[in-house]
Amino acid sequence: MKRDPLGMQIRWWPTAGAAAIVALLAGPLGVVAPMSLTPLVLIGGVLGFRAWWEAGKPVDWLSAPVVGALAVLVAWGLISALWAVRPGGAAWLAFRLAGLGAFGLAVFFAFARLDGDARDAVEKVSLAGFGGGVALLAAGLVYAKITGDSLWGEFDQDPLTTMNNGAVVTSLLLWPVTAMLVRRGLRPAAVAVVAAVLGLLWFLASGAALLAAAAGGAAFLAARLGGKGGVLALGVLLALSTVAAPHVIDGATHFRQAADRAPSLPTSAQHRLKMWAFAVERIADKPILGWGLDGSRSIPQEKR
Repeated sequence: MKRDPLGMQIRWWPTAGAAAIVALLAGPLGVVAPMSLTPLVLIGGVLGFRAWWEAGKPVDWLSAPVVGALAVLVAWGLISALWAVRPGGAAWLAFRLAGLGAFGLAVFFAFARLDGDARDAVEKVSLAGFGGGVALLAAGLVYAKITGDSLWGEFDQDPLTTMNNGAVVTSLLLWPVTAMLVRRGLRPAAVAVVAAVLGLLWFLASGAALLAAAAGGAAFLAARLGGKGGVLALGVLLALSTVAAPHVIDGATHFRQAADRAPSLPTSAQHRLKMWAFAVERIADKPILGWGLDGSRSIPQEKR
C-alpha cells in the first residue's frame, strides 16, 4: 500500500493501472491507429472511475476551469440543436462529448492520485510508449521512402499521407514527454528528443504536425516561464485568433484568386484554400449562432 499526499490509500490497480495503460499505448496506437485513442480513453476511464469510487469519490482534484469549459461546450452544443441543420446529430454529439469528457476526467484522476513510486513508474512507461510510437513513425517513413508503399493504411498518391494523423498525435505528446524529462533532470535528453522528433516531422512534411508542435512548444514555454498566468494568456490569445481567423484570412488572401494564381502550390494546399473560401462564406451566413454542432457535413452546398 502507498499513500498519496492527502492520505488516501492507493494501489497499483486500478489507479496506476489506468494511467499506465493510457501512458504506454497512447504513443504506438496514436501512430498506427489514431482512431483507437477514443476506446483507449474509455478503457482507462473505466479503471479511473473505479479508482475514484474506491477512493471515496473525492472532488478536490477537479480543475474548475476544465470542468467549466467542458460544461459550457456541452451546453452550447445542446442549445445549438434548436437551429442546427441536423438537430438530432447535434444533441447526440453533445452527449458523446459529455461522456468522453467524463471518461477523460477519470483518466486525469488516475494520474493525479499517483504517489511518488507509482508516478515514477508510470512516467517511465509513458516515455517507453512514446519512444515506441516515434520508432514506428520512423519505420513507416523509411519503408515509404524505400518501397513507395505504406506499412499501414491506404493512400492515393503519397504513402506518407497515411502517417499524417500519427505525426500529429506524436507532436501533441512531444511536449508532455519533454516536461517529464526536464522534471527528471534529463535536460540534454529532452533537447535531443525535441530535435529528433521535429526532424522526423519535417521529413514527413505534415504541416499540421509541425504546427501542433509549434503550438505545443509555445504552451510549454508559457507554462514554464509564466505559470498559470502565461497559460491563461496563451489560451486567450488562441481563442481570439480562432474567432478572428475567418476575417483575417478572408481579407488577406482572397482564396479563389490565390488558388488560381498559385499553380505551384501542392494540390492539397489549393484544396484547402477553396475549403476555407467555402467556410468563410458559410460563417458569414450565420456569424453569431453558427450552423449548430455537427453541422459541417450537412451545410447546403449544391452549388459546389
